[in-house]
Amino acid sequence: MLDPAPPPASLLHAASSKQELTLHVKEHVLYPAGLDHDGRVILVFCATHLADPTILPPDLILEILLATLNTLGTNRPYIAVVVGHDAPHRPGMRWFYKAYKQLTYAHRKNLKAMYLVQPSTWMRLVLDFMRAFVNPKFYAKVYTLNRLADLPTLHGLSLAGLRLSAATPDDALDPSTYPRGASEFAAPLAVSVSTTPTAFLPRTWRACTSVLVARGAQVEGIFRRPPRFTDVGAAKLALDAAALDAALTGSTPPASFPSSALSVPGDAPLVAAVLLTRWLRDLPTPIFPPDTYPSLRTLETVEPSPTDLRVTGNDPARAVTRARVRLWRARLRDDLVPGVHARYVLAATGRVLAYVARHADVTRMTPRNLTTVVAPALIRGPNPIADLAITAPEAGGVGVLVALWMAEWTACWGDVWREMGDEAVRAAVDGEVDAWQRVDEEVPVEDPRGSGWWEDGVRSGMPAHSDDLGMSRLMIG
Repeated sequence: MLDPAPPPASLLHAASSKQELTLHVKEHVLYPAGLDHDGRVILVFCATHLADPTILPPDLILEILLATLNTLGTNRPYIAVVVGHDAPHRPGMRWFYKAYKQLTYAHRKNLKAMYLVQPSTWMRLVLDFMRAFVNPKFYAKVYTLNRLADLPTLHGLSLAGLRLSAATPDDALDPSTYPRGASEFAAPLAVSVSTTPTAFLPRTWRACTSVLVARGAQVEGIFRRPPRFTDVGAAKLALDAAALDAALTGSTPPASFPSSALSVPGDAPLVAAVLLTRWLRDLPTPIFPPDTYPSLRTLETVEPSPTDLRVTGNDPARAVTRARVRLWRARLRDDLVPGVHARYVLAATGRVLAYVARHADVTRMTPRNLTTVVAPALIRGPNPIADLAITAPEAGGVGVLVALWMAEWTACWGDVWREMGDEAVRAAVDGEVDAWQRVDEEVPVEDPRGSGWWEDGVRSGMPAHSDDLGMSRLMIG
């Protein structure tokens, strides 16, 4: 379970009641984190969230600790995980001595292991101090870990129950040290997909979009309004922890990370939107690298053919849209997005954006606004000016393309969605079936105009009329 932004200890004050202090300790300082693979209770002690001892008396912490151990019973084995990296208000050595002395024989016997995560110099001094009076058998149960990821790596202990937050050491979950496929941020797309049972969409994408589909269309400023920074960092850590567990334990990886990993009260859709764009932006190879910019720019200058005008009733705007769809489907999609994994991700992402765009009266996020936020996540080049120009809404090639996906998703991507398999995609988004039924109604997979309305009467993907053929050759080269 995620604790994305625990109340800082500074929120406690001298007038805080014992009930308030006890609640703070049980929620953020000392709490159970599930069971390990042998059925032993995991107790977490997070010294980082301790308040000033003049406000939160150490004796109260000890009282709660003993009460927690007593609730386990005299014969229940348990494991302790201590996270005390740079704790500003740490207990003194006298407190540790008193705590050890008040532990009953059953408490000490039932403790099977104590893991100290990234122990500070202070914690190491405490360990040396305890050597003088701690039973050697008890001391042998103490393990020091350099990083949080060592829990599953070296000791097979799941991270799922830990309440990660901004107080967690920055390098406690370092993606550069993960096994292949553990973290999906900054991982190659093929690697992320290869760890997924259905092999269509990465789990991080699924976790984010399950929240967006369920609630994103009801949130004003979705994709643009930033959530709390600590919420984003905590949710990313939770997703990394879930991926790390699957990669290190050898268990069957889930089809999707639980959307509860993003369950920040009130702000979950905002967090999901930020993480989705960050995941796209952090791909080692951008969706559209700089060498694709010239081809993408052909979308900016495409001119409708006589057939485009005739089919659209001489409506210039609709005729240009049809010409762009035809160019995208006939040539650009195959040339610029040859990889099947990227094609699936773009098709599914485009549908989510199209759904959100249809609720602009609530979200205040028009297709133009969504393009401004999402398009930059799809490109990355050495020239910031060129990147800015190519993503401009209604003017830059990528900006035009993202807006086109929202306006004509069925024509641009409907066939790819059918190729993935509707049931597989639904299973991939954390069971949000009802929410996807609303998406089906607003962004249908089957085009009522016919699947080939943009093809000028042929199914080959090439224009049928001589004027169209010449135009396409001129645009594409």
